[in-house]
Amino acid sequence: MRVQAFAQEPGKAPSPIVAANYTVSGPAEPLAVDAAVRGSTVTKGTQIRLQTGNRVSSETANAGDQFYVLLDQNLVVNGNVVARRGMSVEAVVTSVQHAGQNGKSGVIVFHLMALSAHGVTIPLSGTYTLVAPDISSQLNHIADTSFVHVAGPMPPGNEAKIEPGMTLTASVAVDVPMKQ
Repeated sequence: MRVQAFAQEPGKAPSPIVAANYTVSGPAEPLAVDAAVRGSTVTKGTQIRLQTGNRVSSETANAGDQFYVLLDQNLVVNGNVVARRGMSVEAVVTSVQHAGQNGKSGVIVFHLMALSAHGVTIPLSGTYTLVAPDISSQLNHIADTSFVHVAGPMPPGNEAKIEPGMTLTASVAVDVPMKQ
């Protein structure tokens, strides 16, 4: 897996993107079909697996845009399914940076708001930053540089893209008692 990160502070330009490759060995743990909660309260910190439902690009997205994120497992409380897999979860784009000159990558920041289960709103805690692949790091992986001639600035960077089917995990933000 390739991981890319950058630092950002309000009012300042983001830091350069740094990247590293990681390999995780061993068998993958099977994903739980259900997020099961004992008792009648969905407790703060309960992990809920989600999946993106549509395409969003830093080229066209704007702060405030909503998009589809779907529950990727059943939420079971006290033995009863209170939210079924495939249910919509509120998600909103909070910040967008378009790709720019000299290889500047596009960025999309979004926040998962809440899901509704049996008439109860369950606030979620999940803010995610998606950064497009860095063009300069792609150029650094050229096997034979004798064929590369740079005559001017680097091309514009890649746009960040959310694609359908990307999985992510959110946490329940506060304890939420469920109706009986």
